[in-house]
Amino acid sequence: VWISNEYVANGWWQTAVSQIEIKATNVPTIASVVTSGTGVANGSGVLNAGKTLTLTVNFSVAVTVNTANGSPTLAFNDGGIAGYIGGSGSSALVFSYVVSPGQNTPDLAISSVILNGATIQDGLGNNADLSGAVNYNPAGILQIDTVAPIAPTGLSLDATTDSGTKGDRITNLTQVKIDGTAEPGSTVTLYDTNGTTVLGTGIAEATTGTFAIVTTALANGLHSITAQATDAAGNTGTASVAYAMTIDTIAPAAPASLTLDPATDSGTKGDGITNFTQVKVDGSAEPGSNVTLYDTNGTTVLGTGIADPTTGAFAITTSTLTAGTHNITAAATDYAGNISTPSPAYAVTVNAVPPVAPTGLSLDTSTDSGVKGDGTTNFTQVRIDGTAGPGNTVTLYDSNGTTVLGSGTADAATGAFSILTSPLPSGTHTLTAKTTDSIGNVSVASSAYSITIDATAPAAPTALSLDATTDSGRKGDGITNFTQVKIDGSAEPGSSVTLYDSNGTTVLGAGIADATTGAFAITTTTLANGPHNITAQATDAAGNTGTASATYAMTIDTIAPTAPIGLTIDPTTDSGTKGDGITNFTQVKIDGTAEPGSSVTLYDTNGTTVLGTGIASVTTGAFAITTLPLSVGTHSITAKATDTAGNISTVLAAYAVTETSAPPTTTSEIETQFSGISDKSGYPPHNALAVGPNYIVMLESSKIEWTNLSGGAPILQSVYQFFKPLGTTATNALFDPRAVYDSVSNRYIITMDNLGSNGAISNIDIAVSKDSNPNDGWYFASLNTSLTINGKLTSSDTPVVAVDGSNIYITAPQYNVSGGGWQGTGVWVIGDTAGAGGGIYNGGTMTVTASEVTSPNQGIYRVVAGNNGSTYYASSYSANGQIVLTLQIYNVATKTFGPISTIGLGNIDQGGSYTAQQLGTSLLLDATDKRVQNLTYSNGFLYGLTEEKPVGSSVPLVHWFKIDVSNPNSPALVAQGNISGASLGTNVATFNGSIAADAAGDVIINFTASGPNMYPSDYYVFQSGNSGSGSFSAPILYQASSGFFNSGNGSSVQRWGINSTTIADPNNPN
Repeated sequence: VWISNEYVANGWWQTAVSQIEIKATNVPTIASVVTSGTGVANGSGVLNAGKTLTLTVNFSVAVTVNTANGSPTLAFNDGGIAGYIGGSGSSALVFSYVVSPGQNTPDLAISSVILNGATIQDGLGNNADLSGAVNYNPAGILQIDTVAPIAPTGLSLDATTDSGTKGDRITNLTQVKIDGTAEPGSTVTLYDTNGTTVLGTGIAEATTGTFAIVTTALANGLHSITAQATDAAGNTGTASVAYAMTIDTIAPAAPASLTLDPATDSGTKGDGITNFTQVKVDGSAEPGSNVTLYDTNGTTVLGTGIADPTTGAFAITTSTLTAGTHNITAAATDYAGNISTPSPAYAVTVNAVPPVAPTGLSLDTSTDSGVKGDGTTNFTQVRIDGTAGPGNTVTLYDSNGTTVLGSGTADAATGAFSILTSPLPSGTHTLTAKTTDSIGNVSVASSAYSITIDATAPAAPTALSLDATTDSGRKGDGITNFTQVKIDGSAEPGSSVTLYDSNGTTVLGAGIADATTGAFAITTTTLANGPHNITAQATDAAGNTGTASATYAMTIDTIAPTAPIGLTIDPTTDSGTKGDGITNFTQVKIDGTAEPGSSVTLYDTNGTTVLGTGIASVTTGAFAITTLPLSVGTHSITAKATDTAGNISTVLAAYAVTETSAPPTTTSEIETQFSGISDKSGYPPHNALAVGPNYIVMLESSKIEWTNLSGGAPILQSVYQFFKPLGTTATNALFDPRAVYDSVSNRYIITMDNLGSNGAISNIDIAVSKDSNPNDGWYFASLNTSLTINGKLTSSDTPVVAVDGSNIYITAPQYNVSGGGWQGTGVWVIGDTAGAGGGIYNGGTMTVTASEVTSPNQGIYRVVAGNNGSTYYASSYSANGQIVLTLQIYNVATKTFGPISTIGLGNIDQGGSYTAQQLGTSLLLDATDKRVQNLTYSNGFLYGLTEEKPVGSSVPLVHWFKIDVSNPNSPALVAQGNISGASLGTNVATFNGSIAADAAGDVIINFTASGPNMYPSDYYVFQSGNSGSGSFSAPILYQASSGFFNSGNGSSVQRWGINSTTIADPNNPN
């Protein structure tokens, strides 16, 4: 089987292609892999580019390596390859790996053994099972690090050695501490201006990368300091940006000529006496220095200022001075923090003392509505209380400090005052007060007192809903079996919210809306069984109460459903004697009856292992549930029903089922693996792969490439150049490549969607190779897909192609050009040789022999040719809470489309967004949606994949189904299941799936897996033809990514590929 998908390498997506063999298990196996080499101890070490690692692969028995057609290699999770160097004839094969630049991983692991045409066999000729090396992590931690650390950043003087003005890069310390950031755990070396003189070294912190290194003694003057980091592997990065700093240890001269500035020298100028309490002192100091004024004691700072950078003049206003004489001195501090001696004292006398500012401003309780003391009220004229100098006049001011709101006189004994303001508008007011004494001295303004006038009632609460913690059963249906429920909603931030029952008066509970978001969650009192129409009202901090919210209807239901009855094996999975409870199906369908519309769960013998779930018919209560694979032996199966409120029934008598099939005896290994196209000009990637007897044809985004399987250089070109024979109109904008190989006529077929500049022109370009060698030339044609459907012009998107040696089958959803969604699926059948000139297969006229447009209600059709005279179409859509498949069969002989059949898959998908997490980033990957992704046919069965997000889970998964189409008039669901990523880690999503089945009944599913603890990587699962339906292997890695995906377009959800490819090998159909 051949598989292809995308992975991330070098910061962008790359195509991975692998050939997988499913084979017998009684073969030599890999027991262990041991690493050794210089720098490696007990399997652990750190290696950089050029280092050599030896890997010894130990097998269970002696094996022989035949290298006549190639030599085996080991592929690693860092993209590296180890070559085989010896050991044939023993049980230990030796490989050698030379680390190359660009190969990096925190712990080296083997992705797979790749044979490259070689064989590894035991003495009986059995091929060795190489799956033991898949994702194998040898003992120890072996880090491959070929990336030099980035240059350290953020060099700066540490605050402890940065004297003077912080951050000005000038200090008077001769040994300084330099801070910065480098690669965590790396060794950092500081260099002086010449870049060679080492000033000091240190280790960057192991988590944050921060460092702080003390230098050797530095001379006075300028120093340009750089830093380099060396990591544990020995890689040394480039030098950092130079950090310029100056050492200055010389103090400035003392300031001179201190005098009162005329602006604050009242009375006789120059006599040193003033009634200003804050005076401006002039003088002269070292230009640019920081000057500090001191009071008489020489320590009390009166003010600071900066001397003019040219003249050295300064004028500094002091802090408030008390009445009396002050002997003022000044000292200068330069940029480095060196301080001068004090200047000669200058005497200043202050002879006016203003009253102290009013204190204790507050809302008087008579005008403070709502919560007392919170500063919020719905009164527009408020009374302000406070204290000032006894007998003084007090004046209130609004926010601007000038608008007078009212005045009054402080009590002659206590100084208390209470002043009623003029009317205030709604909003916040920052009030201050000043006092004037009897001789006219005015105080400074009081501390500001902020009040809010709020006379507007809050809006009604919105979005009332049951909180998920008390919403039992189906989330969001308004039905629960909790009698005390938590109601979520949104109201005015910080408001008090009250819940009321149906009558609008009975209080059920109260709570406070979040102060930022307004969200609230209130638990009610106990509610009786039955419906309740709940409303909510909000009261804000000012005491205003809003109107009631819209009614939220919910129902309390605490009554459990009756237990399911009548459990039996469905005839479709009951082999042998019907009704004896014995079958060789590993997955059986169990029929029964339960409460209509309830969810039924089947349990194995222990009563806890879940075998399957399904929904009972909303009318009859009948259900039919397919179990997970059962082990050989007897299983006592029981069933429980859960109603929409989450009430669970009891269990009746167990139903015994005996499973008699033999366990699978197969395994898989990667036979061939290589990387294909990586196209940075195209986003998102669209994978296509076709395999013939000698060539592989690949497409990704805007590139096409074909490769000879026996070797030789690949042919790579732009799809615009490839389709150039069709002209510019048909090659305006090409998307969504698909490729298939016609093994009957030995041709490759390529399709791509083309869209005109305004969407009015739409076509699907088709290329057919002249034979099985793509180098021998191609025929080209263009299918017009500008269809008018229901009076609306539509264009095609994401076409799918299939072939059977008679026709080319194409489907494509048709979207309204002017917006408004899709209008149905276009379906075309093109005869290989029909039409003038022998048809498209002979370079003649392309001829459509049959076509139809399906209803948009049926989902988007996909197609697969059965090569049995029938071609199968399928789609999926949501209806009545479950996923429904639509099936239609085309009769090749009569050229007619058959009737439409529908098959329900049950309540397997909750809908919503389908996204996957990635390691190392908050960016999500788009996992597409529930539409059928692709189909395959084998031995009377139709297989297909959809994407689903199981009910109760936030993680999307690949979902597979198998349908018996041997009777075209009555297709039947045989089995279905999920491909879980749980074994790969927590919250790992699986998506971008494709499926193939070979003639032997082997089935393989190819998909991407990604989660919060892993990069998006490529996996497959398989089951052999002799296994029961659904007996898939655990996920097997065939290509790991080296990082997360980010296209750089700024979107929080990044588009991943919408197609992977899985095809049965045409050279080995079994």
